[in-house]
Amino acid sequence: MLAAIDHKKARSFTSFGGTKYVLPSYEPERERLEKQHRLLTQAFDNRLVIRTVFLKEGDKVLDSATGCCSWLSDYVKTVPGLVEIYGIDIEAGLFPAAGSLPQNVHLRLNSVTNLPSEWSDTFAFVNQRFLVAALQKHEWTTALKELRRVLATKGWLQLCEPDSNWSGGPVVDRHKELTTALYESRGLSISIANELPEMLANSGFVNIHVERRVIPLGKWAGKYGEDWRDSLVNTWKAMKTPVMMAGGLGIVHSEEEFDELLDDLERELDGTPGAQKTFVMICAQKPE
Repeated sequence: MLAAIDHKKARSFTSFGGTKYVLPSYEPERERLEKQHRLLTQAFDNRLVIRTVFLKEGDKVLDSATGCCSWLSDYVKTVPGLVEIYGIDIEAGLFPAAGSLPQNVHLRLNSVTNLPSEWSDTFAFVNQRFLVAALQKHEWTTALKELRRVLATKGWLQLCEPDSNWSGGPVVDRHKELTTALYESRGLSISIANELPEMLANSGFVNIHVERRVIPLGKWAGKYGEDWRDSLVNTWKAMKTPVMMAGGLGIVHSEEEFDELLDDLERELDGTPGAQKTFVMICAQKPE
């Protein structure tokens, strides 16, 4: 095992027991998540839900891994006022201030791998995004079983995860090596986006629908490419502490080298027309 590397800007991470989550919980993370939400919504044609889900008064919706409630805050504006919306996360530090959300929104500290027993057959729709950096492979199996349990009959589940493959140049390749090593060191599945359709089928879901969006990265693609570049580079910057605690994973050997890698990555993306990353949205239904 490599010795941890000292670094100056240790971040605050969730204290939720047993989690392998590699991203922090502090104010810049809220800003990053808000921007990521706006960009992702734009990428999927300004749709918060990619399949038509009809809700009636009294229905309940769950936003799993709600974070700072970006998706939830937009979605609640689109549904009848008597639809109850629940948000869960393993970290409450990014939740909006008490009283800032409508009265039909309820937030609680909870992991998707162990949802309340009283929630069985409850939700007409469940949304969940970006747990690639949080759940180990066996936890994904548990999470999908839990999500199926809490869905009402014929209810819909929507998942969104990044594809592990993305293109650029040699710096992109080196960074992919680092990210893959970090995920593997924590038992996380970096390729989960491509594995989920089969896992959903094996968990008993039907009507599985997949949409992919290829996102341009870098200045060559105009403001949209710059915004996505910044969003992703800031995500990877936020992973500095777990990389340093893992001794650089044999790929970087100091905080300065980590910072230089991301600076080089940003420059390469700007100067590489065709640099891109793919995001995957998946919908599936609980059968009768």
